[in-house]
Amino acid sequence: DGIRDRDVTGVQTCALPICATITATINDTDGSLEFSSDSGATWSAYTSGAATSALNLSVGVNRYEFKVIAPNNSTRTYVLSISRLPSTNPRLSALALSSVTLTPTFDAEVTSYSATILNGASPLDITATVLETGATVEYSLNGAPFNSMTSGAATTGIALNVGENAIRVRSTAPDGVTTRTYTANIHREASLTAILTGITPSAGTISSFNSQI
Repeated sequence: DGIRDRDVTGVQTCALPICATITATINDTDGSLEFSSDSGATWSAYTSGAATSALNLSVGVNRYEFKVIAPNNSTRTYVLSISRLPSTNPRLSALALSSVTLTPTFDAEVTSYSATILNGASPLDITATVLETGATVEYSLNGAPFNSMTSGAATTGIALNVGENAIRVRSTAPDGVTTRTYTANIHREASLTAILTGITPSAGTISSFNSQI
């Protein structure tokens, strides 16, 4: 009847770069076995019943082939397609605000923080770094729409109101679905400056004005 290729499809759910080995066993021990991890471009001898080395799976479909060589030199090829799903991890590895010490100290598992800043510390910068390659991050100030950020790069010029401010940083996992929102509640103090910038009389002039006198 001739030798036909056989397809085997599997789904490997994992988020690690290396997360699978394959073990194949031939029926006739007088035969031999070869393995290919590049769609049959190259083949290497494979020991029946032994696991392959750890496979570096890319996100998406990964194709592996086993070629069975019978004692009469006829062959049969088995194709195994392993689909690696994108990571569902939306955590940040770091979150920092310029001129601000967050309480508590940043922890990827903690999503709520607070701080108080001096009046002159605004505007400030936000730097958020995603944990997983392929994840995205964005921020919102006081309920405004979210704005995209670049992971690991400072987003500058965030002007805070006097009083209470809520900065939300939302990260989305590589799967494009799973999210996590970190909130920093920042209190900006009122200005301590109580001085005049100038005096203009309705008649006459002031020869010299000093706001400190």
